[in-house]
Amino acid sequence: KQFDFFMEALKRSSPVPISFEAMPASTYGYFSQGRQRIAIREDMSEIQTVSAAIHEIAHAKLHNLQPEKAQDHGEAGKAPEKPKDRRTEEVEAESVSFAVCAYYGIATDENSFGYIAAWSKDKDLPELKASLETISKTSAELIDDIDLVRKWAARIGGRYMGRDRAEEYGARNGVPGELLVKLTPTNVVSAVDVAS
Repeated sequence: KQFDFFMEALKRSSPVPISFEAMPASTYGYFSQGRQRIAIREDMSEIQTVSAAIHEIAHAKLHNLQPEKAQDHGEAGKAPEKPKDRRTEEVEAESVSFAVCAYYGIATDENSFGYIAAWSKDKDLPELKASLETISKTSAELIDDIDLVRKWAARIGGRYMGRDRAEEYGARNGVPGELLVKLTPTNVVSAVDVAS
């Protein structure tokens, strides 16, 4: 059940759709920039699946160079980011996957360390430092996204069922299929029996 919740949260956090398909054993997944989608190999363990999904989401968030993404987004004087080399992209994606998995107690050390070491070989310190900021920021954003539905389910459960049962209701209601909608009212015409 935790795996289903986690995968649902990852699908919500992904900027592109995620699907599962048959792939060679040497491939865990890929992000297709041209088709704007992520594919994950379908016959892996839960840990490999989660790790691969996070890795590919990191690629989709950090290395997606579609024309609309390469624009400066109206920031005066700021040039569009240049594409990163493949080694930098792989180090960033796997490091984000490792950091997010470690936060949730999912051990990926054996695979991640070797993968990161191989792709970061001969990298300069300034390049690695620049990547660390990107890795830290992206990891924090993904963790916040994953925790959001469960956090609000617990908060709402605590409000209506009591603080002592908040976590119980968060675990029960922060599951796949639940939807969290945040609204900012701009015009209230009438209000009757509104909860505080």
